[in-house]
Amino acid sequence: MRNITCESNQTLDFEIDEGHILKVLNVSHEGAPVSTFAYHTLLNNEHIYYTRYYDGSGANVSQLDVNFPFYLAEGIHTLYANGISTIYCLEFKLTTP
Repeated sequence: MRNITCESNQTLDFEIDEGHILKVLNVSHEGAPVSTFAYHTLLNNEHIYYTRYYDGSGANVSQLDVNFPFYLAEGIHTLYANGISTIYCLEFKLTTP
């Protein structure tokens, strides 16, 4: 199990070692959005979490659905969140038969 936590408004680079992969199981984001502001988490500049938020009239503006699990290959990856966010992962070492 490998969980990676990003603090609020932090860009965090993390590395997956050669010969390893991460299976990303889920993401959590701490905090609730205020009326016109959305919390989000980006992994390699792609949203993996984006809250549903409401404009001033109470209309639903946006929500993001990501298909979990997904895999990350070896190398350096970037996580950004505008609140405290954690990605929950399983790490696997690839072997050849």
